[in-house]
Amino acid sequence: MKLSNCRFAVPARSLFALAVLAAFVMYQPATAQEGSVYKWVDKDGTIHYTDRPPVSGNAELLSISSRRTDKSAVQARLAKRAEANEVAALREAQQAEDAAAEQENQAQIAEQRRANCQQARGTLKKYDDAHILYKPGENGEREYLSDAEIDAARIAARRSVKEWCGE
Repeated sequence: MKLSNCRFAVPARSLFALAVLAAFVMYQPATAQEGSVYKWVDKDGTIHYTDRPPVSGNAELLSISSRRTDKSAVQARLAKRAEANEVAALREAQQAEDAAAEQENQAQIAEQRRANCQQARGTLKKYDDAHILYKPGENGEREYLSDAEIDAARIAARRSVKEWCGE
């Protein structure tokens, strides 16, 4: 028998509409149970979570609530986090810059100590090698030091070497 000769023939467009309607009706009960979650324990003690109660019927219906995500709150939280990350990055950059400046400062101090040590050693060597020491007078003339003053100058030179050279 041909469908075109049948008096109950349905056009293809109507069949499609009927299929969509059937799918919609079948989907409705599934959406009504979407929030139902059952917790049950099997005979081996394993806990299960399902959207349908088990055949045994020993299940606890869990109350699960949810709400839509507040997009503006999420965006605000992300913006706040990005700002905090930016502040942290700036802080780290400043700390790195400060550390580099401190390292440069320490290098300069070490270089100055080295130069002062070298000068103090040179002065001590001159004082130890010389038999006569003098200091410049008011008018540029030489004022020769006594033996006690020479000894005091040598002791001061040794202290200077100890201070700058750590010896």
